[in-house]
Amino acid sequence: MPWVTNGNTAPRATFLSSNWFLYEENGLIEIGLNVTWYQNAEVFDQHIEGYVLELTSSMASAWSSKWIVHATVPSESIRKYENMVFNYHGFYHNSSNFFRNGRTYFIQLFSMPVYNQDNAAIYDSCEIDVPDCINREMAESSVCIDNEVDDYDESYFDLDEPDPTTPPSDK
Repeated sequence: MPWVTNGNTAPRATFLSSNWFLYEENGLIEIGLNVTWYQNAEVFDQHIEGYVLELTSSMASAWSSKWIVHATVPSESIRKYENMVFNYHGFYHNSSNFFRNGRTYFIQLFSMPVYNQDNAAIYDSCEIDVPDCINREMAESSVCIDNEVDDYDESYFDLDEPDPTTPPSDK
């Protein structure tokens, strides 16, 4: 987190929505996360240098990931009484199954600059519950398909067939 020790923390932004989605990459159906937030346009113009999205998973308390979103809008296009809406689609390229089914993801949104990390009023937060493979749409994801194959392979064996790795006995 880009903490600084002096100055004023930017006013916090507010989440509008958050959800999971499926997308295709290299022939695989992967899980992504989507968050949308807003900030008053005048506040954005005068105080905001960007945003930090911090993501943690319900399954790994020590694991977290952060994205810095640099946001710029020409001052002449800003109307001070309007809200500006921002959207981030969380894909994780080159890392298969980064987002997993059956987990809850916690997202914190910080407006930059951030000067006081111990103040809960400086961020907004949301949760995204990614369903298990029993969800019809989720069942089509690569994560669920891979789990089906893995479960089948691990549980399948024929007791009548000899193990090919065991040498024959001399009975």
